[in-house]
Amino acid sequence: MRGDSKLHERYRSLYGRFPGWYRKQFPLRLTHQQRVTLILGATEFFDPDYRKAMIPFLEAYLEKPVAPTQIAACQLLASMPEAASPALPALQRLTTSAEPWVSQAAQTATDRISSLTRKSE
Repeated sequence: MRGDSKLHERYRSLYGRFPGWYRKQFPLRLTHQQRVTLILGATEFFDPDYRKAMIPFLEAYLEKPVAPTQIAACQLLASMPEAASPALPALQRLTTSAEPWVSQAAQTATDRISSLTRKSE
């Protein structure tokens, strides 16, 4: 496959020999939803300063006219609400997007960030 490291190529070559329970537990390729879950779960372990430093980059993704990019940025911001309050204006603009998935993701992120902001006041 393109871009696979030598380690992953070797793992792929051995994968078929692993027991069924292992292959069921650890799929060779992750689905899109598994990748999203993995990435969103990883934000839990980010340093608070790193989260804050990410916000300007995620805001830039909110401004791009590509729905999947906007949705991914909304999901990431919603997963780290304590750092994401600077992105609220951009998220609130997206809640009126013509794309229903974008407006839904933006609304979810806005609600999550706003509820955390209200609790801390």
